[in-house]
Amino acid sequence: MDAITANAVRTELQHVLDALESMTPESTSKPLKSLADPARMLAQVRNAVIAARRADEPAGPTDLLPRLNQSASVMASLEYPLGGVHWPRIEALRKALAALIRDISPR
Repeated sequence: MDAITANAVRTELQHVLDALESMTPESTSKPLKSLADPARMLAQVRNAVIAARRADEPAGPTDLLPRLNQSASVMASLEYPLGGVHWPRIEALRKALAALIRDISPR
């Protein structure tokens, strides 16, 4: 995975957020399937941030990776325990991603 810039992180996280914001209980007939793309995108951003750190080219604030890890954990918990999607967790994830996007200053 190639390293990533702060601007690219912001852009990619915005895509994740947009995908999550397009989901509502009323508009998503298969919500678990709808979570696959945002989860994959978030994992790719996280992997790129790790690559940037390893290359000594930080891609954002010092707490970026822990916050991405937290978001990835919440993303993974959206369908567990089984029984459907936990919409309050989606809303919490949306808020966390929006805050993270705001906190990453453009370079």
